Amino acid sequence: GQFFELTRDLDLGGLNLNHGSWNPIGWYQNAAQLSGNVSNSFKGTFDGDGHTISGLKIVNISKNLQDVGLFGVLDGAVVKNLVIEDARVYGYNHVGILAGQIKGESVITDVTVEGTAAANTSSGGYASDAAVGGLAGKIFGSSSGSRATIENVTATVNTVNLGATSKTGGI
Repeated sequence: GQFFELTRDLDLGGLNLNHGSWNPIGWYQNAAQLSGNVSNSFKGTFDGDGHTISGLKIVNISKNLQDVGLFGVLDGAVVKNLVIEDARVYGYNHVGILAGQIKGESVITDVTVEGTAAANTSSGGYASDAAVGGLAGKIFGSSSGSRATIENVTATVNTVNLGATSKTGGI
């Protein structure tokens, strides 16, 4: 996969496109794909180099967004040395500040997240089986039995999940 390094702090709070909402890295390519599985997951390395991303916002409750966070889906990816603060991430399912889903042999080290992650919709209800977490909405290994690795992670997050059989976690 590709290697990306953050070279300075980023403030996404002033984002003017898309009603100020971030489109996750490793997510859908267009609106027609929104109801299916993410086919363009992030599989590279993202080194925050100790920098901070602040003001991350995904608030588009007119759509039932899933797999939302800074990244949509991390699949066999590496994310390290990163702080995300003052984040507000709202979606329908698989909602987390770092990623909607972390899967495969992904490695997450030295990451701090702070903010709010919530599963909700404006279309009269909540996902019946929604998953929300501070770091990620869902974390799982691969079908071959390999595991994702999460080390030295801090999550100071308000998580809200109103699904009937929903899952909510701090990490």
